[in-house]
Amino acid sequence: MSLTTFVKRPAIKDAFKTLGIQERTPASLRDRQLLVPNAEGPRGLAGTAFDYLARFHIARELRNTNVHVHERKWISERGAEFLGGDVCRSSDDKRYWRKALTDARAEVTDYISGRGDLRRLADLCQCLGHLDLLVRRMDAFDSTFRPLPNVSEEVLKLIDWLDPVDQFGPCQLCILNPEFVAAPQVSGADADLVVDDRLIELKTSAKPTVSLDYLLQLAGYAALQRMGGIRLADGAYETPFASVGIYFARYGALVQWSLGELFPNDGFSRFCDVFHEEIAAVKRTAHEDSQPPLRQASETDTDILTDFIEGELKKLQQFKSASSGDRKSGVGKGVPGFTVSGVDKKYVARYRRLAKKFGCLLLTQPKGDLIFVKLSQGTGALRK
Repeated sequence: MSLTTFVKRPAIKDAFKTLGIQERTPASLRDRQLLVPNAEGPRGLAGTAFDYLARFHIARELRNTNVHVHERKWISERGAEFLGGDVCRSSDDKRYWRKALTDARAEVTDYISGRGDLRRLADLCQCLGHLDLLVRRMDAFDSTFRPLPNVSEEVLKLIDWLDPVDQFGPCQLCILNPEFVAAPQVSGADADLVVDDRLIELKTSAKPTVSLDYLLQLAGYAALQRMGGIRLADGAYETPFASVGIYFARYGALVQWSLGELFPNDGFSRFCDVFHEEIAAVKRTAHEDSQPPLRQASETDTDILTDFIEGELKKLQQFKSASSGDRKSGVGKGVPGFTVSGVDKKYVARYRRLAKKFGCLLLTQPKGDLIFVKLSQGTGALRK
């Protein structure tokens, strides 16, 4: 989620360019043959659906081994908690998405146990991936979306080439969609897979190229692991990563680096120092006192600001009435809401759609100030 934004901060990128590996894409990867072409579905849909199905497939393949598989609540299950708002265009859509989640739970249980309808599960994985948007980018969620047959075919072909036992070689431990204890420090971070002491990210990229963004993501996860480990149901997994890797699903290829290879000359420790310094810098910039929430936006801070606004809108969605709590609004007496300052006008339409999803009203003010209020009672109070 937000780690991908955080690691693009100039100080972190500069640190990696100075301390990290220079040759990014191994020759062995560049020479790989494309196995599964892109089906040309909506951007990102095949990737998120594959992420879900790959995790279920890994759990199925490891069920009769000595490897301990850890799973956690799906991001889509968290997203479904917001179906009660205005995110669905109709009551039929709302029923569809709730049923899709229920069906997915049952189908996943059957599949992992060795049964199940894989084609049906591929369709449902598209639904799960789309529900993720309610957590990641709510304004991109479309309640009329339905699974696309060509994308399911594509995802099934990708799964055909995935052999987790042979390709990943787990020995004792496999953590699916690991949650880092320190993730809140960067407004959230969800990796794909941890196998023993190795982090593996799943990519459905059309080209077999290791980009700087990919390596920054790996380095960021490794730094977070050093800060507190991975949260498990029975505690935390604190073993530092010895290596990191990327599985290029369209090529059936895994490329990996030890941390010593990723950061020669003990560069990882120095990278972690910069990582920690940037976390402290963000906290200073985003510090909020007991007054109504106020943030100063900038071009590079847009994604972080979106996360902040979405979090505040979720709080407003749960707010029943002005008399039921002591929340200060900064808008007017008896009006629950909050203010954001200095927003570039080209992002106003995005935030207006986001506010509407949560049943709130967005009012624009001079100098880029935005006021978000609870729609049911804010409009009348403001007009008096």
